[in-house]
Amino acid sequence: MRTEAGDTVEVVLTWDADESEVVVTPSVGLHGATTYRLSLGPGLTSADGRAFDQSPCEPGRQGFAAGFTTRPPVTPRRGGRTQL
Repeated sequence: MRTEAGDTVEVVLTWDADESEVVVTPSVGLHGATTYRLSLGPGLTSADGRAFDQSPCEPGRQGFAAGFTTRPPVTPRRGGRTQL
């Protein structure tokens, strides 16, 4: 995974119990108000060799790409309340 600025963020990929979904867990905390891009190539396979295929109805294997932006950091307010 990379930030919009090009910094690499290490992730751990695991399969769920029935190996139908890939779980992506960053190895470090993500920064607030930062855009990230995750790309998984078509060569990703489960432990038993099944291929990850984003669009199984299309010929060949497709990878997966997604982007997201984290929300800004929380700013404490006076009086102990937090503004989100």
